[in-house]
Amino acid sequence: MKLKRRSFVKLLAMIMALLLFTACAKDKKPPASDDPNLGLWQAAVVESFGEEFAANEIFDSGFDIELLQGGKCNIIADGKKSTYDWSMEGDTLSISQKGTAFVTAVIKGSQMVIDDYGLTGMKITLYKEGSVPPTSAPVETEPADPDPGETEPDSDEPGAAVQTVWNGDWYGFLWITDYYGSWQPEADAEEEFYDAFMTIDVDEAGNGQLSISLLGAMEDIVVSTIRGDEYLLETVEGYFLDAVLEAGDWWIGISPIDEGKRVVIADRYYDPELTDEDGFEYMFAFRPWGELWEAEESDGDRLPPGYETYKTELADEPDPTIDDPGIEDPNKGWVGKVANFTNDELQEIYTQLKNAYDQGDLRGMSYREICETYFDGAAGELDLEGETVTFYVWRASDNPSNYVQVTFQDYAGDGVRTAGGIGYNFE
Repeated sequence: MKLKRRSFVKLLAMIMALLLFTACAKDKKPPASDDPNLGLWQAAVVESFGEEFAANEIFDSGFDIELLQGGKCNIIADGKKSTYDWSMEGDTLSISQKGTAFVTAVIKGSQMVIDDYGLTGMKITLYKEGSVPPTSAPVETEPADPDPGETEPDSDEPGAAVQTVWNGDWYGFLWITDYYGSWQPEADAEEEFYDAFMTIDVDEAGNGQLSISLLGAMEDIVVSTIRGDEYLLETVEGYFLDAVLEAGDWWIGISPIDEGKRVVIADRYYDPELTDEDGFEYMFAFRPWGELWEAEESDGDRLPPGYETYKTELADEPDPTIDDPGIEDPNKGWVGKVANFTNDELQEIYTQLKNAYDQGDLRGMSYREICETYFDGAAGELDLEGETVTFYVWRASDNPSNYVQVTFQDYAGDGVRTAGGIGYNFE
């Protein structure tokens, strides 16, 4: 339907920023300072899938291109400004970063047309400031005839569509693409590029949890509550490293221009202990665990650093229809004592957990073993029970808002969830 399609087009617009690495055009010399193309160009209409939208339906805070003297330009999308290089050849404008063009447009008088916005098939029409005509794009609140190619999730199917699309483990990479201020590396420093693992668990309403860890790291580098539907997820509250993730900081969707289910997340990290000039730009890319990166392999695109090992692991994974390990869940039937810990006692327990976590001793421990080893046999409070992850907390009796948290996942693939991460809240 139109409203669903509008959300999909908004996703295309967000994915554009991730395509800086795919084009290959080179910049020409900067234009003369009296070039008539200098100035602010404002988007009026966006066209995609044969439908037109007012630009502010797709870009909530607008989409502008400001061509400056000296071959520099600003792209302002939804209130965020980035600076790039620009050049003209005839009536064709090229906007590039580090010599790679990612936007081309044709300028005719006071009109600029981007015919294929970042290879997404989206057409954007902009006008020179002061000459923007009233938009003629219709704004529909109820479509008269739903698109027969788009269907609503079947409520009779097990689980909601949002769970079918998102829930489970994902494999990919984290790539640090640029640095700022105090984060600038040494000239001979190696590229920062890591294997990454993402777990998503949402309920039928689209509310749940996302976590990301790096290969070899003991703690998750990203934990956030999320919400959304089968088309898009957004962060609600969480963290990336030591920086806060707030509502809408990340929008996550399946790439419409890649085969399979590829997810890309790109943003900038601002060091909370320094200034807005200190940090780095980063990019995550994921596919569901078990899906091969065949398109990237054939095109020579970037693959996770441990991809060959990943393929070997997939080839060696047992077939659950043939190989049944028959492992009994050690937590089955176990109840445990009622927890009664003060805030100070929980802080001591967390210190023990943290030391064990840092040494890798928590890996493989069941929920019952965690309770008996660190909490004197006291059961935790079930905080989240998802398809792939479980969260337990132990609250302070003298301040219930303070707690220690332990997460459990099925790492061995045998149906038994074992300890994977720890957390706390001490005010």
